[in-house]
Amino acid sequence: MVRKTHDVIGEVILNELISSRPKTPPLTTTPSVTDSFCTYLMETMKNLPNNIKIQWEGDILALVFAAKKSTVQKI
Repeated sequence: MVRKTHDVIGEVILNELISSRPKTPPLTTTPSVTDSFCTYLMETMKNLPNNIKIQWEGDILALVFAAKKSTVQKI
């Protein structure tokens, strides 16, 4: 039986920690918007509390997907 050194054990533990760590998300950037409605939404939402932003984002996405679904069904 071969006895592992502290360096080998430490390296194995470090590699396991690195591989189990979630991937770092990309840095957030400010989107460049040319649509006046999108600009209006961004300006309206920028000073709101996060919980309200999240709720509004969900509502807006639901409206977009509902509109898209109705458009697809008409085609």
